[in-house]
Amino acid sequence: MTIAEMRTLLGLGDEVSDADVVEAYIAYLQGALPGEEPVTLDEIKLHLDVARDDQDEMLGSMIMAAREWVENYTGLILVKRTVSQAFDSFGAVCDLYAWPVAAGSSVIVEYADSTGAEQAIADARLNTLRRPARVYPAFGASWPTAFNGSVSVTVEAGYATPADVPYALKAAIKIMVADFYANRESNIVGATLASTGAVESLCAPYRMMIV
Repeated sequence: MTIAEMRTLLGLGDEVSDADVVEAYIAYLQGALPGEEPVTLDEIKLHLDVARDDQDEMLGSMIMAAREWVENYTGLILVKRTVSQAFDSFGAVCDLYAWPVAAGSSVIVEYADSTGAEQAIADARLNTLRRPARVYPAFGASWPTAFNGSVSVTVEAGYATPADVPYALKAAIKIMVADFYANRESNIVGATLASTGAVESLCAPYRMMIV
């Protein structure tokens, strides 16, 4: 997305500097509401055969915990949201752990320059035709010099809707929540998962081992 497009989206005039436009756009991305959980509360209650409503908050927390585990294990973003990844320095390209990343998604690259000042690159290129998605400098440009550990790439990632999330991953979430629920009074939550490996088996085909 160009700075001109950012101005239009945010309703900012020419009196606002390009740097301030980029900063406002980053804040806009980071403040965007996340998408819906891939497994709904009603689906979990049906799976557990639970009719009562006084445990809804607890079950909702379990759904999020299970979804986060699946995301961490597979590298997939199941709930659409803005994701940032840090890099020690610029390479030829920046490979992103987050997936899926839709074609045309916005990407912002931030770094600290040689004086330590924060800078942003709004015209970086994003290749989403393969996993991992890759970020390149703009055509005809090269990456600037950055302090070690100061590079950050922010993109919009995740499945567009819960219906797009693979069923095996939804099944893994249901199994985990059932295990959490069955062991909610125990100090050994997750022991069943460790013994059966059911969740790992469901998630393994979607895991990217090396980025």
